[in-house]
Amino acid sequence: MKKIICVLLCAALAFSLCACKSNESEKNAETAELKIVYDSAYSTYDSSVVSAYENLCRAVMAGEKSVRLNLGLSEKVMRLFYTSFPLSALVESLTPAENGEGFEIGYKLDDSEHKKAVNDFTVKINSVLGEIQSYNKNIYAINAYHYVASNAKVSEDAAIDCYNTVIKGEGTSFSYAQLLAYLLLLGGVPACYVVASDVSNASWGLVQVQLNENWYYLDPLGEFYDNKGEQLRFFGMTAKDIKNTGLSHPVYSDDSKAVDSSSLYFDALRICKSYEIKENSLLVNTFEGNVVKIEL
Repeated sequence: MKKIICVLLCAALAFSLCACKSNESEKNAETAELKIVYDSAYSTYDSSVVSAYENLCRAVMAGEKSVRLNLGLSEKVMRLFYTSFPLSALVESLTPAENGEGFEIGYKLDDSEHKKAVNDFTVKINSVLGEIQSYNKNIYAINAYHYVASNAKVSEDAAIDCYNTVIKGEGTSFSYAQLLAYLLLLGGVPACYVVASDVSNASWGLVQVQLNENWYYLDPLGEFYDNKGEQLRFFGMTAKDIKNTGLSHPVYSDDSKAVDSSSLYFDALRICKSYEIKENSLLVNTFEGNVVKIEL
């Protein structure tokens, strides 16, 4: 009898521990936070614009039906919102409030579904950040690039957005470029979403990133098509490099011309066969049979 009671007590204790762990996981999921960032192409925007943008983002994350902001700032706020905030995909409409003090927010999902969608995205993004984290910003950028390029899956939906690329695990050059720029920004690395034209005048999504004070182009889906994302041949490119891949006229989401990218610091990557990161160095095995060391 004592043995049976002991077994039952052990089982009860195990169930209690599992329940506590489950509750803790649910609590962590519910309290998961999402940092608000914005495209570095608009780093000169006034602080009042940035503050209004952040208020709008927080309102959407909380599922609020309205947000107060100066409507005179709305053009720039909308630029940041739809370029830099993936959860904008959950918003059906932003309508100027009748009192003129902000926007009424309409959502695509009901309250509970919206809350779950925000939480699912937040948990997923925080999980990715845990995989690619590094105190070294250059290494972080490489990790983020490799993650996006090596996990790419081309979507049949040409209009898929960054949010659904995260949730569904598929995307286009545009949504993967937006995702990479977003991950870089979350890691404190200046980055911009860029659109260029290919030889047939069709558009293609790229990222511009600032590393060691210089700007470089990144093409995650181009890397995927070329080598399944296992090399770095489309990382750290110059304007001349992207031209060699058939792309031209790179612009930001407001159609302004992208800043100069001409540094040859990552030039060895154009003939990258494989690579490894050792301490704070990038060791590039080239197709010529050489090993080039790049300090990160």
